[in-house]
Amino acid sequence: MPTGYTITTNQNIGSLRAKGVDANLTYALPLGNSLLNFNLIGSYLSENSVNNGLYSYDCAGYYGNTCGTPVPTWRHMLRASWEKGPATINLNWRYIGGVTNDVGSPNSALSDPSSVASFKANGDYTIPAFNYFDLAVSYKLKAGVNLMLGCNNIADKEPPVLAGIALEANAGGEYGTYDYAGRYVFGQVQLSF
Repeated sequence: MPTGYTITTNQNIGSLRAKGVDANLTYALPLGNSLLNFNLIGSYLSENSVNNGLYSYDCAGYYGNTCGTPVPTWRHMLRASWEKGPATINLNWRYIGGVTNDVGSPNSALSDPSSVASFKANGDYTIPAFNYFDLAVSYKLKAGVNLMLGCNNIADKEPPVLAGIALEANAGGEYGTYDYAGRYVFGQVQLSF
């Protein structure tokens, strides 16, 4: 007769929940024979919670070994475009809000007060807000031919390099959150038939 066993049930008692507000605002301003456009796409995350049936925690504004990749509460992309005749100049501002290591959370399921000093000493307790700026110029050469030249991450801002035991802690500065490619210059010829 076995002394230990596992009871497996078909119950799913865990849950994930995200709450927030997404905004997409556009404004056009005529300037003589040119046009100035502004477009803001922003996301405010008020909750990003996990409940595994035993305990629950909210990762909005945190990152770390439990929360994983950074989950900023605010991020946006603001684009300003100036159009004059066949030429258009676009300036784009990508903003990613600051986050704190999940060991500093007031939630006991995340917090580890004994390791806060160590993360602060390593410079990994917080990741400040990141700003990236992109610039692109396009020109309609003739009907059906459009040329574009641009540069993403003009300042060549490096992603954060973080200490941690998880592989993703140093995987190119948190793929999917920060710009890991650095400055990127591109050109494009678009043909329309």
